Amino acid sequence: MLTISCFGHSVVLTTKLISNRAGTVSHLVRMGHLHESGKISCDHASAVKDIVTRRFKFVPVREFPEAAEAWHAKAKSVLRLSRPVGDLTEADEDYILAIDNGNWDDSDNWVHLCLGPERCAAKCGGKPERAQQIMISAALLSASAFPSAPLEYRWKGVESFSMKVWRGQKQHNVLVEYWWSPIIYCGQLLLYAMLSGNLKQLMHHPQSLRRW
Repeated sequence: MLTISCFGHSVVLTTKLISNRAGTVSHLVRMGHLHESGKISCDHASAVKDIVTRRFKFVPVREFPEAAEAWHAKAKSVLRLSRPVGDLTEADEDYILAIDNGNWDDSDNWVHLCLGPERCAAKCGGKPERAQQIMISAALLSASAFPSAPLEYRWKGVESFSMKVWRGQKQHNVLVEYWWSPIIYCGQLLLYAMLSGNLKQLMHHPQSLRRW
């Protein structure tokens, strides 16, 4: 008998337990089928655009604040961890990070810290109106255009769809305003299953999930 645990299989076993507890996959399936409707997809894109338009802030700076490096690292990590979605290239990620370079934990503001026409990585030219349009474009790229609806009975597409939802929650909570919060919760649960340092404990003691 092998004594080495397979991380991949451990992830699958734990993810199944967690998702079944909250009915999370069912929420994802419903959300996926809704987005197959052209009207729902357009409504969603319009909602994201409206949120960014209302909450956009253009902040000219000579140098980035000290916290900017940590903000950038966290945002970059969110995009990297959500790569299973398969909807963004590395160039797309750089585009999003260049314009949305504030604090992603701030759900009330979509801030662009602009270093001026010559130094701005987003190439907004130092113009607030131009920066706002780039921010809207980046938000739609990141939080719109959902993958195909996942198949619960075959566990197909669940990972990519949940990562899309999780990304939308991590980027200024943009999906919380438009979708029911348990759908957002499922993205957090599934990611926890894949990345938790207590993965082995959860696998061998599934009853511990009741504390969530």
